[in-house]
Amino acid sequence: MVESGTISRIGSRISNTILLPQQIEMDSDKLSFLDENQSVASLVTQLHDYFKNSHSHCKVKRSQLLSKLDSVSGEQEQAVLGELHRVDEELTHFGVLNDALSIADRVLHSKVVMDALGIESEVYQIHHETDSERAAEWKMAEYRLTQQKNSEP
Repeated sequence: MVESGTISRIGSRISNTILLPQQIEMDSDKLSFLDENQSVASLVTQLHDYFKNSHSHCKVKRSQLLSKLDSVSGEQEQAVLGELHRVDEELTHFGVLNDALSIADRVLHSKVVMDALGIESEVYQIHHETDSERAAEWKMAEYRLTQQKNSEP
């Protein structure tokens, strides 16, 4: 089970690492998107756990909305139906991501792939952040904090 703090860090890390095509460097040694002491394989596992849990939470929310639908009518019913539609869309997206990451997680951790890539492959190596990566993350955090403060009324 992934701790809630880990899920927050993963979600934050995902939003911080979305790059435009012109920003992507085609350097396979560039693993700066990983946290300290994290490997590509462990990140895939954490993402799989995150989307599996998100999918489960959506199922619970959907069930709650269906139960609520039995006791409302009129405008309230329309609001619940709208929310149900939104949750169904999330459920679909999280389901697809869960399935895809489940496959990636199983494949990366299978003996055949581990033997083929070798345990020394960068996929399985623990990443250690450099001083410049830490400085870049700090600078990005400061920038986002400034942006957040400037957008407050």
